[in-house]
Amino acid sequence: VGFGDMSPSSLTSVVIAIFGMSLGGFTFSWIISNIFAVMNPDPQKKFHAERLNWVMAFLKSNQIPKSTASRVKAFFSSKPDSFDEKKLMASLPGELRMEICFMMFRDTLIASGLLNTIEERVFKEVCLLGSTDFLTPWELIYRKKDHAGDVFFLAEGCVYLSDYVSSKCLARNTVVDKKLKYMVSNTSAAAKNQLTICSKVGDMFGEETVFGVTQRQQWAIATSKPVRLISINGRALKSLLDSVPKFLSSILESLLKKMEAYDRKTQQYMLCEMDMPELQTAETGELRADYEDVLEERREMDHQVE
Repeated sequence: VGFGDMSPSSLTSVVIAIFGMSLGGFTFSWIISNIFAVMNPDPQKKFHAERLNWVMAFLKSNQIPKSTASRVKAFFSSKPDSFDEKKLMASLPGELRMEICFMMFRDTLIASGLLNTIEERVFKEVCLLGSTDFLTPWELIYRKKDHAGDVFFLAEGCVYLSDYVSSKCLARNTVVDKKLKYMVSNTSAAAKNQLTICSKVGDMFGEETVFGVTQRQQWAIATSKPVRLISINGRALKSLLDSVPKFLSSILESLLKKMEAYDRKTQQYMLCEMDMPELQTAETGELRADYEDVLEERREMDHQVE
């Protein structure tokens, strides 16, 4: 070690010398790498840090309460993208944008099992309608009575759908109150309150928008882990796929299975907005118990049309 004028004379000193040289080499490399990191910062990390500083300055200047500010900071800290994805995609030419959307959303939409029979050209147009949404833990995706616009496909994470309504939650924007958290975390409470769990890639929810329902009838709650969703405008999706009745029948079946758990008033409202009197009972207007027979008749008619 050093200039070579001193050398170890025993096995112990040789081991110590080897350890010292290794430690010195690692320490020197660490120092040099940090110097280079300071001189040439990663553009993505730099952008993320600058954006976070801007957010904190905004919160401070507007005197946002600490509880709300911490949630805003957590959102921007956990958000994986460091650029405006929609703005980037909008700047691309149509064909290239379609190819990229197809590669981004293909696996999730195929996993849903609803688009497997659609020809590739139409499938690519469906992908072109999609956009990616990233959600922080315990974020409300939408609330009951919110305006219904998009249908969602789960790409990563887990989402709970609940019929529970809290007046406390209605007064807030994205806060999930303690009772909702308890329902999600407690198995017996979840079963009692009929929580629907979307946990598999491709699981779909919010499909009522495809059939013209304008108000949400459930809460959609992201769980304690980050969630990634693919959102597609329901009306645009229906307009594109009116020529593929088999696809729409599959979505309708998925929606009606969830509606079985709804109360009579909710079923009446939804079926009225969907303009599907054949699915309603003549007496009360709620969902018919034999709706699967009606769906089978629709499938036979769709098959004849095809």
